[in-house]
Amino acid sequence: MDKMQLRAIFCSSSNWDVKQQNSEIKTAFGPETTWVRTVERWFSRFRNGDEKLKDEQRSGRPSEIDDDQLKKLVEASPRATLRGLASGLGVSGKSVCIHLQKIGKGKKLDK
Repeated sequence: MDKMQLRAIFCSSSNWDVKQQNSEIKTAFGPETTWVRTVERWFSRFRNGDEKLKDEQRSGRPSEIDDDQLKKLVEASPRATLRGLASGLGVSGKSVCIHLQKIGKGKKLDK
């Protein structure tokens, strides 16, 4: 379930209690789905008449890592090190670590 779908559920709800709404979303879609502060922001936006479901464009540096490319590298060489992946992609280890988490290939066991 993505943010746009969650906002649509929130926006269409007749019950506007923020904490209860957040609890209902978490019950339905999992504990890590939303945070109270996020739902408070949605509530504020909807109350002020902004019912757009899509996030506004944000400025910022574009990602240097193509998640599909990273996934292929990891699948081709599952025992590759973080340092090796970072070197091969020309980015920092922290960037690789963040993107590995995004594609579901993050650290499983800490040795």
